[in-house]
Amino acid sequence: DGAAGTQTCAADGRSYEPCACQPAPPADRVEEALGDLAALRDSACACQDTACAEHVQRQFGDFADRYRDVHGDDDQNQRATLLAQQAMECLMNVAAGAGDDTSDAVPVAWTTTGVPGCDQYVAEVEQYLSCDKVPQAARDAARQGLDAMKQGWGDMSGVPDDVKQQAGDACLQAVDAMKQAEAAMGCPK
Repeated sequence: DGAAGTQTCAADGRSYEPCACQPAPPADRVEEALGDLAALRDSACACQDTACAEHVQRQFGDFADRYRDVHGDDDQNQRATLLAQQAMECLMNVAAGAGDDTSDAVPVAWTTTGVPGCDQYVAEVEQYLSCDKVPQAARDAARQGLDAMKQGWGDMSGVPDDVKQQAGDACLQAVDAMKQAEAAMGCPK
């Protein structure tokens, strides 16, 4: 559009050599992603067996690919983080063989899950909880979710290897989601 091959970017009207900008995703695309994430959480929490959990994990991979370039504001990122944590808790309960009812469970001292990817997830959530840029209400909700996960998981070292692999894969996906949320909020790495 201009001299010597410069182009004008439709998103902001500036000239680029060559135009490498992309318009920001519409706000409804972020809400669409949150709606899809809520549906994934609901699917994860409806799972009763590992076949279902594996299917939901594949759907999470598709979700991540579909919304890779969609970024929300702080509130939307917090909502996404909470939805992902809730889904992860449900998938981990299936992997660990824990039922939905943990109301009579006795709190256990936390050491490890026995699954490195899930231990990494716990560490990532702890880092998220220490970021002062995350509103206190979001940190409180994340703490409650993490405590419930720890209670439901226990030590998975005696769980069959294929189940540990599935759990580890799901946890590593959640680690990536947590890191993205932390970066979006400006938390230190």
